Amino acid sequence: MNNYIELKKLCDTFDKGFLAIQAFMDEWGQTQKPISKVVESILTSGGDREKIITEVEMTNAYLYLLSEFFQDVEAIKSVKTQHEAELKAVGKRVLSYWEEHPGFWCYFSVKEELHDDFWMIVDHMTGDEHLLYSPGVGFLQDKAGDELLHFVCLMQPNGGCLQTIGQIKYNHLPVADFKFYCSLFKPEEGLKAILSKHFMQFWQLDSIANRTRTKRNGYEMGYAWQPFSLAEFDTAKLGGKWTTWKHDAKEKYFIKEADPSMDKLPSRKLLETAILAMGGSIVRNPKTGEMGLATNSEIAYPFYATILNRAYPELKLPKTPSVFVTVPLRELAVKTELPFPWKKFRAILEYKEEVKKGKYDFDAEDMRKVYQDIEAIYMKDRLSGKTLDIDAISKVAKIDRKTAERLFGGYDEFAAGKPFGYPSENDEDYEERPEASVFKLPPKDKKFQLIGWKMPEEVDGGYLYQGLYLSELFAINDEEEAYRQLVQLTNEAYVKELDRDGVCASIEALFSQSFDEDLEYPLMNTFFWLLYHKGKDWEPVRSYAIELVKWIPRPILREYFEYEDFIEAFSKFTKRLLCTRGICSLSKRPTPQEVSKGTYTIKGTDAFYSLLKVRD
Repeated sequence: MNNYIELKKLCDTFDKGFLAIQAFMDEWGQTQKPISKVVESILTSGGDREKIITEVEMTNAYLYLLSEFFQDVEAIKSVKTQHEAELKAVGKRVLSYWEEHPGFWCYFSVKEELHDDFWMIVDHMTGDEHLLYSPGVGFLQDKAGDELLHFVCLMQPNGGCLQTIGQIKYNHLPVADFKFYCSLFKPEEGLKAILSKHFMQFWQLDSIANRTRTKRNGYEMGYAWQPFSLAEFDTAKLGGKWTTWKHDAKEKYFIKEADPSMDKLPSRKLLETAILAMGGSIVRNPKTGEMGLATNSEIAYPFYATILNRAYPELKLPKTPSVFVTVPLRELAVKTELPFPWKKFRAILEYKEEVKKGKYDFDAEDMRKVYQDIEAIYMKDRLSGKTLDIDAISKVAKIDRKTAERLFGGYDEFAAGKPFGYPSENDEDYEERPEASVFKLPPKDKKFQLIGWKMPEEVDGGYLYQGLYLSELFAINDEEEAYRQLVQLTNEAYVKELDRDGVCASIEALFSQSFDEDLEYPLMNTFFWLLYHKGKDWEPVRSYAIELVKWIPRPILREYFEYEDFIEAFSKFTKRLLCTRGICSLSKRPTPQEVSKGTYTIKGTDAFYSLLKVRD
């Protein structure tokens, strides 16, 4: 049975001991030219930026110095010897202990919370369990909620437990992804060797620290990779129809149409029901015969591998890919020059041919404008109870009237005489609205619908894409008071972000970091509208998510093919970010099941209502 009072006293003693020797450690670092050189390169790694060194660079530079000192027994011994006359007793005590028990890097997750910042942790590199004292880990755990975090930090033993020293790094990667990432730094093995030689390069990992894993149709998305070689290759032997793209002296093939010979292949039915998860391509260097199979998920790999094995029996591709990484690590592979195994095919894997424009195709940069113009016409006619103006649609979309009528004429039957929005508290006519042609609310969820709120009136369709400062929906109420309340609600945890970006931009960034660019503003504006009207009462997050899908089904269901996928994603986003940043408050800490289903309840905070009010 642990005596936590005595353990806390021991931790406090070692904290005092660290403070007593800190200046001597800094002095030691300045005398070590190789270390000073790396520290300087870290401090200047942020680019010019008018030669401003930010907290990020300073924190990383200090962490590197800590790791080089506290893992080096000779360094600890030299400081103790050189400064023996100056050291306080507590300083001598901790140095003597660390000389026998030096610090070490640890990659771990929390197994159990024991008592007031004491944790039982599992070191995933060794499998060992340790008792850890760390208020920092507690803060990060609370911030993440039910999201599984893995931590990387420098540990110092004290004879009773471990203590963290320096910055605590974290990420959402599964253990397999992290270990694979470490393998990219061979011949160095182990965190001590890797981080001593590749500190800056390794911590490119920080750029995906907040990226969470992604599922589509229930399947983990990511990147499966299997290399192989064939002297000759012809897609005609594979069956079905394939498209070929050529770029950078290499070729990429992806399936355009399956044929009956593929009907009994593994995961074949998912080609129709889980399109994103079943994405895959075969790449080839015609000069060398080197090839690779890349798929968007592990569930897709057997389908393509079986096609290749039956066409080329000598291949004998394995049942599972040689590498599978989740979405965050896949994103890092695109951003960096790290030696991921598909690096030599990177150009062709990322290449997309320009689609030849048809008569009625839009330029990508004009798409949003056209969409907003069409939505404005649609809303204007709905608000006035008129049928949809097909001629106006034809004009803004630059398509002939016949095509416009074919694409949009189906809305006419809903438009005549019916105002847009929720005309009754029970929303009984939702099934008659055009949104219902895109999204049908499951009967089991009708009890979750929010009642007693009204849609915006007399606004242009582009209002959904506006930021908070330029919003036609909201006016800024009292930003200074909102700032004060947000700082207080979050215990000053995000005060630097608020000072740097401002309140509104900081809030907008939560959505832009978490959702596709076509969804971030519509989702923010519609949710804040709902929260403004219903956030005084405790309501389930699921209820908000349902109303969002009913209000803007197209942008949501383009990104989330499964309705439940969006509810889960929005629920986790709300718990992880909106509730920790002071926008929403929780009635109680939700269970993982409640977070997954969105059945936990929230309110809008006073800070939210201080910041925004609905325009008159």
